[in-house]
Parts: sequence; C-alpha cells; structure tokens
Amino acid sequence: MSLHAFSFPQLSSWKNAPIVVFNNKKQAVLTKDIWLKSPFAVVTANNDQLELKINTFDQIVVYPKAKVQILEFSDETGFVSDFYILDGQIRFTSTYRSIDKHQAVVTLKTPFFDLKTSGLYDFLLILDMKEPSVEVKVISGVLPLEFFAYEKSLNLKSGESVKFQGVLADDGTGIKYDYLLHNRKAPKGSLLATQKFDQSSFIKAEKKSELMESNRKKDLRKKAEAKKKKQKEYEDSFLCKKPFGNKDQCAWWLDSGKCYRKRCNVSGQWGEQIERPLASVCTKDFSVADCDY
Repeated sequence: MSLHAFSFPQLSSWKNAPIVVFNNKKQAVLTKDIWLKSPFAVVTANNDQLELKINTFDQIVVYPKAKVQILEFSDETGFVSDFYILDGQIRFTSTYRSIDKHQAVVTLKTPFFDLKTSGLYDFLLILDMKEPSVEVKVISGVLPLEFFAYEKSLNLKSGESVKFQGVLADDGTGIKYDYLLHNRKAPKGSLLATQKFDQSSFIKAEKKSELMESNRKKDLRKKAEAKKKKQKEYEDSFLCKKPFGNKDQCAWWLDSGKCYRKRCNVSGQWGEQIERPLASVCTKDFSVADCDY
C-alpha cells in the first residue's frame, strides 16, 4: 500500500464557517469531500472547526482559533510533505504505516520543532504564539519528540503530555533561538516535566461535541423542511401560479410601454393576453389585482 493511493488533501467535514484560502487568494467554497488541489491556508474563528484527509492514511482536525498552511505539494500526485502549524490546536491521527522506511511521510512544522509523522499515533498539538509555547498530548501510540537541536528528546506515551515554554522575540513576533554550529538552532526556553493527560475525558468531550453538531444540523434541516412545507402550502392555496392568483383575479404587467392583463380561469390557467389602458396597476413586474370589469 502507498500513501500516494490518494494524496491531495480532501475536506472531510467542518463546523460553522472556517476559511480556506488558496495561494491565489481565492477563497474555497466548502463542499463535502472537495479535493484541495492548490496550496492553501486554513483560518478558524471561535466556533469553527475543519477536518482534512491529508492523504490516504493521515487525518488532521483544525480546531477553533487556529491557522495552518500548506505551501506546496511535493509531487504531481499532490502529496503534502510539509504541513505548517502557525497557531492554535490540531489533532493528527495516522491509521497505517508501511514497513518501508523510505515511505514518504508528512512533516508537521512548527517554530519549535519539525515532526516527521512516521509512526502510528493519535495526538494533539497546541501552539500558542502569544505565550509562546507548544504542547503535545498523546491520545494513543508513542510519539518521539525532539525540539530541533535541544539537548533532550523524549518518547511521549499514550495518556501523557509535555509543554515547551519558549521566549518571545524582541519584535513580538516569533520566538527566540540559540544558533549552534553547522546552522543548527534550538528554541530558547525550557522543556517542562511530562504530565498526565486524561485522553478518555478528551474523547468523551469530542463525542459530545459531535453529537451537538449533529443535532444542530438536524434542527437546521427540520427548520428548512418546515419552511419549504409552509411555502408549498402557501403556493397550493392559489389556483393559478406564476404569478399566484385565484379565480377571476387578473395579472397585470407593463411591456414596452403598454399595459396587459390575463385572467385566472377555472382550470387554473392564466387566460388570453389583453391590452388595456395604462393604469397604476401596470408595472414591470407582475401584479395581481381585481379585473377592471
């Protein structure tokens, strides 16, 4: 099996109104299962969420108040080798990994570290550029982490989390680095102690959120159906259609400076067109009123 079985990112689902903008600054019209075949950025507001199939086996959820970006595809199949997290929280889930060590994988890129997603795991990555900090919480699997050339690496296990507290750059944007030999760099700051992460509570909250979203969509569908039913009942209350009128009412309209009328007959049809003297009832759009006899 190959990751290239399908590689262009595909939109799985979304909540509210996340913004997807292509590199030509054109905003995508969100439709289920749409393929995103140009580099793009995703921006989510307070109540937005978006889920992508980044390739055949990897899925990414972009949570509220986040920004992520794909700058380019690595080949003509549209495989995403580098996925940039610029701010906010994502969830990365992998469902398959080949034993081929040369298999192409997605690299999650943050200001604090680059993470090659070469294992089977499910985890949260929370980047806060105001603080600045990055936190990783493992839902399942074992996740090896290295903070660029930081002297400490660790294997984060299921039910564990770790946070790196960085230092804000002097200009208030980005973070400070220590620059080392051979063009290596390490983020300034400190790696905090590993903490417990209650993944069962997280999964429970996710399911509750999904149920609420499902119920919200059901309510919207019910309201749309009720509105459609009400409109149909209104239209069915008229004998003649387009425009709506009842028996012995007349439709009036203005055409090329002349006034015309048609009468709604017993068979529900607008009858013969008859020219009449100009009157206020004659307008460019149809108006239905009493007949002038």
